[in-house]
Amino acid sequence: MKTYLRLCLPLLVTTMACAFVQKMIFPPALTPDIPAPSQTPGPAATAAHPTEVYTPTPEIIHTPEPTACSDDDCLSACLDRLATVLEKNPLEPIGNAGEGRVANRNLVIYKVNGDEITDPRVLSVPPEYRKYQEDTEAHLRIWNFYVAIIPPDLRTLVREFVIFTDGSEGDVTAWVRPALFDKGYWQAGFDLLDADYLPYLADTLVHETAHLLTLNASQMLPDDDHFHDYDEKKQEFSDCEQFAVSGSCSLPNSYINLFYQRFWKDSYAEWWELDQEARDADTADEYFEIMEPFYDKYVQSFLNPYAATNVEEDMAESFAFFGLHPKPSGTWIYEQKIAFYYEFPELVQYRRQIIAGLCSYIGP
Repeated sequence: MKTYLRLCLPLLVTTMACAFVQKMIFPPALTPDIPAPSQTPGPAATAAHPTEVYTPTPEIIHTPEPTACSDDDCLSACLDRLATVLEKNPLEPIGNAGEGRVANRNLVIYKVNGDEITDPRVLSVPPEYRKYQEDTEAHLRIWNFYVAIIPPDLRTLVREFVIFTDGSEGDVTAWVRPALFDKGYWQAGFDLLDADYLPYLADTLVHETAHLLTLNASQMLPDDDHFHDYDEKKQEFSDCEQFAVSGSCSLPNSYINLFYQRFWKDSYAEWWELDQEARDADTADEYFEIMEPFYDKYVQSFLNPYAATNVEEDMAESFAFFGLHPKPSGTWIYEQKIAFYYEFPELVQYRRQIIAGLCSYIGP
């Protein structure tokens, strides 16, 4: 069970960022318009690109390969040891970052080619960020961990790996968003200063991967002609008989539609009404105060308050628990949500690969 709270508000723009620890913020939400690996990439995301200083390198960064270990006993042992592996000193805070100015900065953007990252684009940053920008060993530690525990099939859509930080007192640990110059594919970004604690990082990686798994174009069909708004009185989405989010209508047998039909449909109108009111909140505290009664009423349905944010985050939280913990044996609804993923052989196989990679990374 997690001991931290995460809140990402579902704003209808092109980025998903998740806040993990200490504070809650208003990051933009995912627009699910990514293609499946076998399909033709979709339209390019539109966003301003930061000023960059290009420093290409011919060096290819190699990563470890998983070894055998795939059962829950093995997983439990690996998780017990994860907190002590790769001991290192925490990175120092960024100077002046907590003195009222924005600390959030992308530092380096790497190209992703399978299990390798190459050709770092070093971005223009203030001097106090450069020591983190130049810490390639720390960048590689995050990437190696990502490759070790996330199966290749689940990383297919990620074409750029971004190292960023919002400071040691910041809110965002990781995000996924459309790649700026690679149509239909995605960036995965990780905060360098939040990556010191590996159990926490593992949960973050699996959580973010769940968004790519459940919101890609093999699951959700982009539709530029319809918004698929929800009518709480009719309890249905316009022009979509399944679950819809932003500009996408889910397919009937998609993971997210099956999850919605089973666990959210009966309470969605109630959630929707509160969410519409909460969107006018000025701060995350105000948003959560408005949404809190929904979580309190359905507390047995959610792993934590963050899971009650929306269907997408509930799925991601449940998937992260599915991937990194033994199968629950109880009958509470939040346990049923975790057990939901065991109904799909392909997802059970992904789970085995995650366990194998995690144990391989830690070693004997």
